[in-house]
Amino acid sequence: MEFDETIVQPTTGGAVDEGEAMNNVCSRCQHENMVGALICENCGALLIVEQSGRTKKTRQFSPGEDTAPSIPVEQGTRTFEASAKLSLQFGESEERMVELVDGGEVTVGRADRHTSVQPTVNLNDLRAWEYGVSRLHIAIRRSGPDLYLLDLGSTNGTLLNGARLAPREPAPLHHKDRVRLGRFEMVVSFIDDEESDR
Repeated sequence: MEFDETIVQPTTGGAVDEGEAMNNVCSRCQHENMVGALICENCGALLIVEQSGRTKKTRQFSPGEDTAPSIPVEQGTRTFEASAKLSLQFGESEERMVELVDGGEVTVGRADRHTSVQPTVNLNDLRAWEYGVSRLHIAIRRSGPDLYLLDLGSTNGTLLNGARLAPREPAPLHHKDRVRLGRFEMVVSFIDDEESDR
């Protein structure tokens, strides 16, 4: 079993000009990124600043080990109403509700107390590491009534209804879509409280 991790140390140096707020140098492509950036804008590598201690690397599965049977999916609406909330359901009983404003983004992955990585939805309590979930595995972005799913360059990839997503390429998200992070499965639902009250 192999592990893959990119750790970037911030560069040190003199004062930074107002127009040059860059100091995260990517260890993969050596591109200088903005302060606070988590992903290299040039190559997409994670820019993780190690604080102290030991980090838990993402469990990486070998090719062929990550295949899963295709599950028939009945896609729902693509429209995410203004009053709706995003429901992420894991298994039969675990669910996380998230509010997502227009232009907003939710990240899903594993928080790591030894790095600066803190996803919006932390899956540590669901043993996500064992299923190959990366620290910042996916992002869900809202643009008006539409939601988009992006794989953030994860180690084990992301499947949307059985189809593998290309890293950092937005894919439209529908009500009741099935998303797999490594081997970790969830169902995404659009819950409109105003509609259910009628």
